[in-house]
Amino acid sequence: MSRNAQRWLRSREGMMTVLGAIILILALAVVGQLAGWWSLVPGAGTVLPPQPDAWSEPAGGYTCLPTCDVADGKMFSHVGEHTASFAADDIVVWIGVPAGMTNFELGIFDGDSGRTNSGVISWPQGNWDTTTAESIFTLYADPLKNGEGSFVVGQWRGNTDNMPNNDWFSVSLDQAEQAKAPSGHYFYRLVVSRAVPGPGVNGFKLRSTAYLSAGLSNMVNASFAIVGAYANMNDFAILHPEYTNDWRNPGPSNYNGEWLIPFYVPNELELLEVWDGDFDHGSWNGVSLDEDDLVTGTGFIPEWAEGQIGVRPQGAQGVGNPADDHRSVILRRSPAVIYRILGPDGESIFVNENPSGTEEWQTFRVKVGNEASIANFDAHVVTDRLPPGIYYWHIVGLDLHNTVWLRLEHEILGECADGSTCLPPAVWAEATCPRTIGYWKTNANKLLSPRPRGVQESVETYNLALANIAAPGASAFYRNNDGSPLTLEQAKDLLWLTGSVGMEARARQQLLATWLNVGSAKLGPTTFVTLNVSGGTFEGTVLEAIREAEALILSGANFERAKDIADQMNNGLLGEEAENSVCSDYEVVMPPDQQPPPRNEMPEPPAPPTPPNPTPDPEPDPETCTNLRTNNYNVENTTNNPFYGIKFEYQSGTEVRNGGIDEFRFTVTTAQAEQMSANGISVEAKAGQITGIAEMLTCDFSQLLPCGDAVSSNQFAFQFAGGEDNGDGTVTLIFWVHNGNSFGLSHATFGLPSGVSPSTPTNNYQSQVCQ
Repeated sequence: MSRNAQRWLRSREGMMTVLGAIILILALAVVGQLAGWWSLVPGAGTVLPPQPDAWSEPAGGYTCLPTCDVADGKMFSHVGEHTASFAADDIVVWIGVPAGMTNFELGIFDGDSGRTNSGVISWPQGNWDTTTAESIFTLYADPLKNGEGSFVVGQWRGNTDNMPNNDWFSVSLDQAEQAKAPSGHYFYRLVVSRAVPGPGVNGFKLRSTAYLSAGLSNMVNASFAIVGAYANMNDFAILHPEYTNDWRNPGPSNYNGEWLIPFYVPNELELLEVWDGDFDHGSWNGVSLDEDDLVTGTGFIPEWAEGQIGVRPQGAQGVGNPADDHRSVILRRSPAVIYRILGPDGESIFVNENPSGTEEWQTFRVKVGNEASIANFDAHVVTDRLPPGIYYWHIVGLDLHNTVWLRLEHEILGECADGSTCLPPAVWAEATCPRTIGYWKTNANKLLSPRPRGVQESVETYNLALANIAAPGASAFYRNNDGSPLTLEQAKDLLWLTGSVGMEARARQQLLATWLNVGSAKLGPTTFVTLNVSGGTFEGTVLEAIREAEALILSGANFERAKDIADQMNNGLLGEEAENSVCSDYEVVMPPDQQPPPRNEMPEPPAPPTPPNPTPDPEPDPETCTNLRTNNYNVENTTNNPFYGIKFEYQSGTEVRNGGIDEFRFTVTTAQAEQMSANGISVEAKAGQITGIAEMLTCDFSQLLPCGDAVSSNQFAFQFAGGEDNGDGTVTLIFWVHNGNSFGLSHATFGLPSGVSPSTPTNNYQSQVCQ
């Protein structure tokens, strides 16, 4: 700087000039900000990519499914084709990881199948499993949480990878970029599969330092299979912490037959539909039998269940298999199984006293409306409103060792380690301030010009929106043939179609703008909208509206309706030429009372009180029974008719019919009982001219603990009721035979290994049943 300039700056005139310039610059900055002048500067005003909403780790550090308690017996259930249930169906669990977590832990409890603590494959000496068929756990990156992500993050096998018995197998996983969702959070899909052949149940639990959930059956054809697991004496001692080696008086149980399963409803509903499968409703004594359900429809099998192994048409199934409210006090959890749905206020909406019978699916429907829906068998119950929030599926009286299936399109939530309900982060941003098609046209044009002025998006945010739109399972057609996102140039060309274009092109223009709103986090796909459009009013979520518009475009059915749907969501009824959406206008088309609160502010309904751990009633003692029934049988020890075994032929007493049960005992050595366990046994019964044969394949007769029923056709059921150790190397095995026919039980036969002959009874046998 020259001396003259320095002298001028120090003069009064120079100082006043500089001060005035500073004041002018500050004034211009303030006024320019208010007037929007700075948007005219090239590149000024561009937005940054949307940041993920804050989402902390699960309360207590973990989320668990079905529960966190490793001693309560509540497990996922994986069954084989030799089990009276829906065999080998996949179990699907979602994992949501908050954006701030760089890695997460996945834990599998008792993921093995029939291994002992020492690693030997022998389910009678392990825990929670009655099979050695291993389950396979495959983890996929699934950024849109829609079942279409195919990138495999990892795979683990229960036995091959040495998952421990009755303990956690844990892996630590870094975030996979392929799992990043439009919201900035990460999502994965865990698919648990097993081979179809084989008997028995593999029970396991899951936990994660991220968020676990299930359900969303509309995304993946999978149901939620659960069981009060029980396999042998090892489990018995865990479930009965006060057990003192008297299984007839085991003390309180950790498993009380009650399940409280939360699920999330993001928007106001007109219809709430749940499906329950194989609840085995129908008690052993015939007091409560499964009945036909006219809402589901007699003989009905849901389309998604066709071909399912073991499924029966819906109807009156009678006694369950295994029988509900079980004859065995070890397995029974009274009352006969029912369930209710609790609304977001914690109040019961309905009670279903007739859930599904053996191997059938039944629906239960709650509808907003009047009693006509009930009269027309369109719903089981009607209500004034089904608001958004967290609901609970509350099951009571589910017997031990009974696998049941739940299916619903809503998300089943996990349990946080502190006992609260864990709601995962969102896949898409939850926002209701979209922009018009004019906004997206103008910004595409400006971003591609050499000297962009007044631009409101950045190249980065525009391309991020296009990438989200092209993700697997998002848009049906806004992507290139190789699956790559549209370029900014391609988007501009689609948005700037001019001249005399048809209604299909206009529909595609508007729908691209809608997708850009969703993909850039300006419009949430779960937001409820009411749109008065060509062809009739549309009510539903933004994503449902987009799906309808895409379907209309692809089918060529009604391009104008598709255009109107997208147009109104982009404009809030302001018209195509509006420069910017006015968010407050969406109070008209997106009713505030039908929108849920933000996910992280979702209130939980008050949970019902948990009942105390039940103490099963002691097994009745024939010596003190006041209502003792005795029957006399002739014994064929052994017989070859209809197979090698021991046969009991009815001689005199009170005939067993119409749901009655009789008890049969015979004595073998411990080694012979182990032989019977190794390969299973055949059982047979006859009443009049009606005969039924079944197989008992999953009982360990040497354990002397009750084992689940085997059921034949023609209404016969067989159960191993336990046994007694005689202290001399022999055991007395106890079997119950249930006869659901009107003819009296004429004989019962129990298969034996070749050459085995029980030491007792020999010629005659007298049964004693305390009724």
